[in-house]
Amino acid sequence: MNLKVYFRDFNRKRHQRNVLEIMVFILYLTSSLQNVYARAWRLAFLIEYLKQKWEQIKRQLKINYKTTNIQKLTQTPGFKVAYRVNIYLSLLTRLGQSFPINTQKKIWKNPTEKNFGVVFISVHLPLVKVAIARLIADGQEIDAGLSASITPDMKMSFWGITQKVPIIQTGALSLVKIKSILQQKGSVVMMADTGPLSDIYPNIFHLAAKTNADVFFLLAYLNDRGVVEIFLEEPPHKKNSSEEQIKENMNALKVARDSILVKYSRLM
Repeated sequence: MNLKVYFRDFNRKRHQRNVLEIMVFILYLTSSLQNVYARAWRLAFLIEYLKQKWEQIKRQLKINYKTTNIQKLTQTPGFKVAYRVNIYLSLLTRLGQSFPINTQKKIWKNPTEKNFGVVFISVHLPLVKVAIARLIADGQEIDAGLSASITPDMKMSFWGITQKVPIIQTGALSLVKIKSILQQKGSVVMMADTGPLSDIYPNIFHLAAKTNADVFFLLAYLNDRGVVEIFLEEPPHKKNSSEEQIKENMNALKVARDSILVKYSRLM
């Protein structure tokens, strides 16, 4: 391309230039169907990141922006970017094609023993389903996932992969069903909270203790490079057999969750 001609005609042919660039961008997205979804979610990250940057500029310049004295950790720009990207990935996954997601294993303790059940405990943070997807892609079998909501096929989806796992809907018999799986040395994944700022609940920790199951924490964080950092960590007590150990594990999970929320507050 002759750059001198291009810039000389920048204003005179602006409409044509924009149309051409849109056409080139569409061709870029569709040139490789294998990677189109991966490119789409990367574009989504870029758009959301720039939107939040603009919000920051408006705050600094006080352009049509209402300031508040206290900004909740779930209302920070970094958290909003992760939340929105999570929605994009959910929609892309529903199209039924697997696609790569940029991930980085920060801490990754793969379960090695097959003699016990395993509980993968997570929390309500954006992109946790990316971490679960990576766990499954690495060969870990998940027998069921606990969920308050259900789908027509009663299966739980995870971002970027086509594999699904059966849903156990929360209710009076849910813990009984999970207990049966753990007693048969199976594995389950579930949330220990009801929201990003809620309490951590002890039920699953008690159930793991009763079935002698191993406990792992599964977390995710979207950094400013658009890479999902994933964590599969052992808690202070991989097997929580006493009330004191259960409390220590619950506190450790809360600290891990809150530290990610704080990281989001400092991201941008």
